[in-house]
Amino acid sequence: MKFHQTEDFKRLQSKWYKKLAKEGFSDIENEKDLKVLHSTWFHARHKEKNIHETHNAKREYFRLAGIFLHVHEFASDLEKTIWELHTDGFYLREIATKLRTKQNKVNKDNVRLTLQKLTQAMFDMTDELEESSYP
Repeated sequence: MKFHQTEDFKRLQSKWYKKLAKEGFSDIENEKDLKVLHSTWFHARHKEKNIHETHNAKREYFRLAGIFLHVHEFASDLEKTIWELHTDGFYLREIATKLRTKQNKVNKDNVRLTLQKLTQAMFDMTDELEESSYP
């Protein structure tokens, strides 16, 4: 018998559940599902809201990425091409494969680091624009 199935465990669990409930703790786990967050129930309940929020966030991100492509001064043609492929929806590995030549030793880690740097620069640029638009 596993420990979590023993009477000792159930008594200890009950004791802690009472203490936590008394302090207002609301657990995302229950006795059936260890991670409600990953359960079918959770996704069915929150799916509609999350789909719209995710879609809107992605749409806004790629809108900003397209603007950034045209206004940012990239350090190299390679950097600009990486960003351009990213804004077209290519994955890291696909970008690396497209750009890898004997002269360009590009791999997905190089691409990831470049995109992280450029994404931060894009967000910094949008923050500056938002700050400058307020009196």
